Amino acid sequence: MYKVNTQALRICLVNPKLEGPYPPLGVGYVASYLRKYGKDSYNIKIIDGNCCRDALKEVYKFNPELVGFTALSPQIKEAIGLSWQIRNWKKEILQVIGGIHVSAMPEETFSKGAFDIGILGEGEETFCELVDLFSRNKVSQDALERIKGVCFKDKGAFYCTPWREGIADLDMIPPPARDLFDMEHYLSYSLLIRGITGSRITTVMGSRGCPFNCTFCSSKIIFKGVRQFSPGYIIAEIKDLIKQYNIKAIFFTDDTFTI
Repeated sequence: MYKVNTQALRICLVNPKLEGPYPPLGVGYVASYLRKYGKDSYNIKIIDGNCCRDALKEVYKFNPELVGFTALSPQIKEAIGLSWQIRNWKKEILQVIGGIHVSAMPEETFSKGAFDIGILGEGEETFCELVDLFSRNKVSQDALERIKGVCFKDKGAFYCTPWREGIADLDMIPPPARDLFDMEHYLSYSLLIRGITGSRITTVMGSRGCPFNCTFCSSKIIFKGVRQFSPGYIIAEIKDLIKQYNIKAIFFTDDTFTI
């Protein structure tokens, strides 16, 4: 179905432009998980549309063999446009789409974009399994049908496999690969967070999921139930942020922090 001819697989993770002061932790977790648990050593680059003038130009420059998009609904139009431009440039590049939009509307997303594979729900384990297969030239319909939490088209038919269970022990996931972000771009914003005004403010995720079932919220689509990082994990991450980036304040992005 797809073939890789190089040993050092180049993987480009793209966050389409969505102007705001917070780094895309989702792709950061995917990158850090792949670094730790991938069967090979991969060359990973995050291209963040919020920090570069021309994301497509950066993709061309990196010349990846696999491109992974993340997309909230406000980002999906740009992700679709980029996917077609990349397809017209090099049709052999494997294109993967993850995030809330494709998880909520998989078939509709594939009807418009040039994506090869979609990841449904939490992406760390699924993307890692997919990349390991791709690096060994083993991505086929039969192989994809054995991976939980993916959707794809083959010979005109659309397939979705059963969703993968959420990672029970969140501490096994390394903190986001912030070294692949332009952290200074995000830390330059002057923000008002919980009564604190200033810059060098960033985000930390202390838990995943929410116990409620609100009709307007996408959390219940991606995350099943509530799981928490341990206090020790969170404290270590905050200490590292202070040491590496001179952070002055933290904004917790949990769906329901006080749970």
